Amino acid sequence: MSRISSDKKLLTRLIIAGLFAALAVALNYALIGIPQVKLFNLIIFMAGFYAGAYAGSLSGGVAAAAYSIFNPYNLGMFPPLLLLAAQIFCMALIGAVGGYARKFNFLSGHELTIIAKSAVVGLALSLIYNVIVTASGAYLFGTFREAFMLAIPLMLVNVVSNVVSFAVLIPLMIPLKKRFGN
Repeated sequence: MSRISSDKKLLTRLIIAGLFAALAVALNYALIGIPQVKLFNLIIFMAGFYAGAYAGSLSGGVAAAAYSIFNPYNLGMFPPLLLLAAQIFCMALIGAVGGYARKFNFLSGHELTIIAKSAVVGLALSLIYNVIVTASGAYLFGTFREAFMLAIPLMLVNVVSNVVSFAVLIPLMIPLKKRFGN
């Protein structure tokens, strides 16, 4: 592959990463009134799926930083760095998993198989995100048991909403990827 086509491919993936990051942040703001029901994980996962692990990681990190830093519920305060780092790390991980799901053709097979795999991915990524972010917040404030006891109902809502959104929307998005190439 020539250097020009390689640079063009990288630029295309970076643009896709930026668009997905912007979409994730915009949809999070659109759904801000519904606690813990977000399409953030799904959008970042699809960024990786469409543009590769590196672009998905970049998209997830940028989107998490932008949303966390400029979140109106922060009341004008900068989020604690450990908590911000945990959110950025988790979202970058979700984007990378999307890229590897594509690379290893994980979301293939019969429609029901794709739905089941998508639900499992949504479950696993939601649990990873919620546990790491809750643990980082608990570490900051020294209340592990209390933090997790308070977070469990919110985690359940987030996990269930992610499982449903992954199971319903990923099977609809995969044909779009095939249709537009890449």
